[in-house]
Amino acid sequence: SAHEAVFNITDQVKKVLPSIVKIKVQKSEPSNDASELTATDTGGSGFILDDQHHIATNAHVIGDGKKIVIIDYQNREFPAVLVAKDDKTDIAVLESDNFNAAVLSESNVSVSLGEGVFTIGSPFSLGHSVSYGIAGSLNRFLPNYPYIRFIQIDAAVNHGNSGGGLFNLHGELIGMVTTYFSKQGNYTNIAFALPIADVHRIASALIQNKQVERGYFGAEFFLSERLSRKLGYKASVFISRIEPNSPADLAGLKSGDIIT
Repeated sequence: SAHEAVFNITDQVKKVLPSIVKIKVQKSEPSNDASELTATDTGGSGFILDDQHHIATNAHVIGDGKKIVIIDYQNREFPAVLVAKDDKTDIAVLESDNFNAAVLSESNVSVSLGEGVFTIGSPFSLGHSVSYGIAGSLNRFLPNYPYIRFIQIDAAVNHGNSGGGLFNLHGELIGMVTTYFSKQGNYTNIAFALPIADVHRIASALIQNKQVERGYFGAEFFLSERLSRKLGYKASVFISRIEPNSPADLAGLKSGDIIT
């Protein structure tokens, strides 16, 4: 039936599953006895990024981990090393030479509001789990990550899903699950994914330069519609402070200037 066709994604899951990994990170944290280091295992998810053995995940999954292991859907473990990470967009790239999997179809398909999506990750380190939902909002702005607009989804996402793949119902990779919204740890059906085009853009910069270079302006802004109207502008930005010797300073901007 038509209804069944919408929900049956078994073939798509089977196709992409081998390219998704569970990630275990060993972080050495000093115990009470300062001379002794205890290892804590925290984890997340990731997916194969290209045919150069690179794997994408979230920067917060890796943290300052000392030892990284990836685990495939057949529970085989492979050592991995961190290539580079960018905390501002929460993207990290790993390398694992012995891990071979198909590169997920990089989709330039635009995501539509309300379309069905599924995620594969490792919630609570349970190993490969699939969850299903819809794209609930596009271009969602999150203040902690001002550089990227997120896709909001209502598929079940929990601790450990971070870094996993987000797919449309054709099994095309459309994003990387990054964070979920939760009050006191309750499950709220609101999670966010980085659009795959942004993941590839940042990951390429990390692979090539080991870092992401960003422009710097050097001024603090103040946005107020009311102030703008008072001053007779439809829209304006008020400069409240200039960093000395910054590009803004060198360009001759002064605090108190209004940009229209």
